[in-house]
Amino acid sequence: MLTKAEVIAVVTDELKKAAYTIDAVEHGVDIVATHDQAHPAKRLVVVAQGEPGVASGGRILGKRTKAGSVAFNIARALFKLKLAEASHRPQNPEVRYAFAFPKRTHEHLVRDTMPVLRQNAIGIFWVRPDRQVELESDWTL
Repeated sequence: MLTKAEVIAVVTDELKKAAYTIDAVEHGVDIVATHDQAHPAKRLVVVAQGEPGVASGGRILGKRTKAGSVAFNIARALFKLKLAEASHRPQNPEVRYAFAFPKRTHEHLVRDTMPVLRQNAIGIFWVRPDRQVELESDWTL
């Protein structure tokens, strides 16, 4: 089972392999990364979720989401991402936005919203159970 912390770690490693620098975490988002070699510099803001499971001791990043709450967590993640967009986009219209979700538990629910996500240029980092990452987006790293 992939916790939110594991999803964040796997995606962070993938971004580092693509020459991104992980910036300080901001309130409401889980990963903020910059690719300085690109001109202009690319900035990426990611909101992550873990797999449903048993809550684990109330730890924030290590906590598993409760069963049956995947749809609510996806909606909350979208809300957080749109709040981040409202604060970042005015200063830098080149910022990209993405979700990081466990593929096994979230794909079937997110699939129906893909047209809306694409229209808003929101990508998805799908984290597979084997810890491999697939980026589904109209943009590339």
